[in-house]
Amino acid sequence: MQGAENSASSYLIAKHSEVAKYYNKTAHEWNFCEIFVAEKTWSKLPVDMKKAIMEVIASVPRYGLDKQLENDKKAMDEFVSKSGVTVVDLDTAPFRNKIMPIQDRVAKELKEESTLARIRQL
Repeated sequence: MQGAENSASSYLIAKHSEVAKYYNKTAHEWNFCEIFVAEKTWSKLPVDMKKAIMEVIASVPRYGLDKQLENDKKAMDEFVSKSGVTVVDLDTAPFRNKIMPIQDRVAKELKEESTLARIRQL
């Protein structure tokens, strides 16, 4: 194997650095946190508890992203220092430009143009 596809922390944990000595920073994968509550359960909660839960949940995405970035930085530092991996900062613009027409077509088919616009904005 000469390459692998993963976040930096997964690359380290899966020991890809033992056989794949180049890590390309593509930023194509972002992990996120989902929180689900059954409607039956949610409807039983008092309003003040729902409000408190929603306030805490609002901080979860930023916290999760910050932790992921922190973990990936530590992982990269480790596999570079211990395994001699070369980290390549890729110019992702050509990839984005190539995929945008496909995203546009699929968003139109699904009637999700506003969702795609919001994703691109973020």
